[in-house]
Amino acid sequence: MDIGIDLSQISEFKHIIKSAKYKQFLYTERELLQVNDYSLEKKIESLVGKFCAKEAVVKALGTGFLSNDLIKWKDIEILKRENGNPFVLLYNNAQILFNSKGYTDIKVTITHKKDYAISFALLY
Repeated sequence: MDIGIDLSQISEFKHIIKSAKYKQFLYTERELLQVNDYSLEKKIESLVGKFCAKEAVVKALGTGFLSNDLIKWKDIEILKRENGNPFVLLYNNAQILFNSKGYTDIKVTITHKKDYAISFALLY
């Protein structure tokens, strides 16, 4: 079992999230579609929350996005169920690393309040 956590300041993302190029680099099409109908404020909060969740998962895997080129941002997809609970899908090297460590499941939680978003990931 491994854990990862990430905290991000939402205001640091407000200008970046408006960039289509940046969003295409960080998020899958399905992630972007899920926030498409949100107000701008809620969209930013949700995207920052997804960013935190991806960071938490990659930390739990024992690697990072910047430390190597092993896992790409789109290799970790954060979606939400109809009840609003987030879930994780892994692809490519993220899935390979997950399997090689003997994990069978991922739980992730995301929350945001005022100017911060935080996520916690549990791999087991």
